[in-house]
Amino acid sequence: AGGRKVGAATTWKPGFRSLSKASRQLDKHKAEGGKHLPKSVVPYEACKERDIEPEKQCWDEPKGNLFPLRGQNYLKDRVKIKMEDLRPIYELKSVDFYSSENMVGHMAQRIKLPSTEKIPEDCPITPLLVVNYQAPMYPARIFGKPFDGKTLQVVAVYALRDGFVAEEEIKQGKLHRHTLELLKDFCADVTDGAGVPTRDRLKMIPAMPNLEEWIATKTFGKAEAAILRRWQNKPMLVRPQVQYHVGPEYIEVDVNIHDYQYATRRYFHSLKHCLKHGVMDMALVLEGRSPQQLPEQVLASIRLQKIDFAAEFPPVPPLPVLDSKQAQGKNYL
Repeated sequence: AGGRKVGAATTWKPGFRSLSKASRQLDKHKAEGGKHLPKSVVPYEACKERDIEPEKQCWDEPKGNLFPLRGQNYLKDRVKIKMEDLRPIYELKSVDFYSSENMVGHMAQRIKLPSTEKIPEDCPITPLLVVNYQAPMYPARIFGKPFDGKTLQVVAVYALRDGFVAEEEIKQGKLHRHTLELLKDFCADVTDGAGVPTRDRLKMIPAMPNLEEWIATKTFGKAEAAILRRWQNKPMLVRPQVQYHVGPEYIEVDVNIHDYQYATRRYFHSLKHCLKHGVMDMALVLEGRSPQQLPEQVLASIRLQKIDFAAEFPPVPPLPVLDSKQAQGKNYL
């Protein structure tokens, strides 16, 4: 489309992959991701079917068909559908919780990321996606912006599947071509002719599959229950409380919950003690705003399963310290 332009500082391009070998020299100095929080062995839905107790203090990857998305004719009929046959484009590889005294951004610099060797070099979209949810662990305040303080960093690392070839995925019905085009613009930080960045379309869709069971625990009041019901499946744009970071093989999305509206932060703080009873899903989607960009497709998803946010979590890993030979004026990130 005419008039489109590309950003600079946070742009990712396929050619950046050529820098990945040098960047990987830092891996031996980075923390291992995925060591502190296990993946669920039995999916939550299977536990409910078999009438067995779901696992606690773990994560999982909910299927893309659990989230209501804008259908092909949404702009006319406002109908949302669940895409039964489409899995998320990115596969969830690890989830880590880190504690810090203040918000920490660009976590991808600090943890060893999954290998991308089996993803073709000419892949047109970023092979890795890192999402860092920065959750405030202190009481909500009205005054004193910018807010910062004790933080729980919830770091999800995603990767394209080994051997990912976009055109093959489209042929097999696993990827919409219009979704691929939106993703390419998302990676390149493209701004359209109307001056709207593609990244402004990124939205989160929350879902709580055990919501009524959770409410029945009576660990919070009626006001909180009403808020949770209101949040169920309600999409919310990630902007403006977001920062992007780019490396040779990844894009990182830092979601700054510290900067959310006061009411949201207040309810989060009041619910913090009972999150260990909840199963919380989240999908990431690039919003379709024209008939040519529909139906929507889930980019990535995460499930936090009965995790106690008050538990002890490891501190944020330090930035890698370079060997003297590596430190001679080289910047691999």
